[in-house]
Amino acid sequence: MKGLFVKDLKLMSGQKKFLLLAFFLAGVLLSTNSAVFVSNYLTILCSILVVSTISYDEFDNGNAFLFTLPVSRKEYVREKYLFGFGVSIGVWFLTVLLIGAYLGLTTENYNWIEGSVTSVSGIFTSGYLLSFLIPVQLKFGAEKGRLVLLCVSGIIGGICFGAVEIAKKLDIDIEQFVRRLKAFPPVGLAAGVIGAFLIMVGISYLISVRVMENKEF
Repeated sequence: MKGLFVKDLKLMSGQKKFLLLAFFLAGVLLSTNSAVFVSNYLTILCSILVVSTISYDEFDNGNAFLFTLPVSRKEYVREKYLFGFGVSIGVWFLTVLLIGAYLGLTTENYNWIEGSVTSVSGIFTSGYLLSFLIPVQLKFGAEKGRLVLLCVSGIIGGICFGAVEIAKKLDIDIEQFVRRLKAFPPVGLAAGVIGAFLIMVGISYLISVRVMENKEF
């Protein structure tokens, strides 16, 4: 699996110009004190770039050669998830350190711990994206994957809109529900969120393994 990590690092290094531009834009945004947005933006962007390595693997029938090497399909899928989460956490940690240092020098009474905790949402958002994009990319490829992503996003948006409209017709107070949710003990709420997140990642991984094992090259 070490070879797969090296391969993906090499593939991502080929996009260093794009990454430099992204970090430059992040620096410009940071000047407006959008620290949490900048951290989440870079974390999510790098997770999407990780998914793009699947397209590079498929280019010019590359997978057919890749699996002649001592690499199983399950190991390939596992590496994508580990690499994706590793890159996301690494980028998040680096940006939190750099942003914290910058704001600590330029802002009075900056609370580094509060800023770090607030920006953790970027890791979860990145994880959700990886859990959805990896199986879609493996199943449909880059071109069809974009269409599937667009359709699913539209369906999710329609479901959310429909749920809000139904709640209004049934006189369900959504704001009261949110207030009750916030009233839960922070530890219990965090445990529930993390548990649901891990279950979703596990289901996504199993789907990706099944897709990869049934794929023909």
